Amino acid sequence: MASTTACTEAVPLVYPQEVKNDSARKAYKLKLLKDRPETLFADLYKSGEVSNLIFLTDQPLAWHAAISAHYPSVKKEGICNGWKIKIKEVEDPDTVMTTVNMYKNGTVMVQGNLTPFELDFLLIKERAQQEKSAPTDNNHTLPETDTPPLQAARC
Repeated sequence: MASTTACTEAVPLVYPQEVKNDSARKAYKLKLLKDRPETLFADLYKSGEVSNLIFLTDQPLAWHAAISAHYPSVKKEGICNGWKIKIKEVEDPDTVMTTVNMYKNGTVMVQGNLTPFELDFLLIKERAQQEKSAPTDNNHTLPETDTPPLQAARC
């Protein structure tokens, strides 16, 4: 992990009173994410407790590379319509601390121990910006994974 940390706080995703049903909540969240790309939001349960962190990007491959490079111990897997990065405890590599689900549509959802990711978000974002400006490798368009993607029938 990086020796310096830049502190950030996720923006709580609060729904207006008039947004009551699940489809309206989903539409509101998508609009908010599109209007503020690469802004870290805290998705909340109705109780107000944080369920996950979420943001939208137009460069999921850059973020995949940045997250993979930022953490010293990760396991990369393919999932339906995207990738999963399991961030592991440095002291105990068998223990998954945080899971980052990255979808090809640009949605990035963080689950598990959210605090380290939230604290490191600005550093990871800076690394993603560097990845975006790096020359592209035309022979490698999808991130490598440690395990093969799930069967399409399971999607």
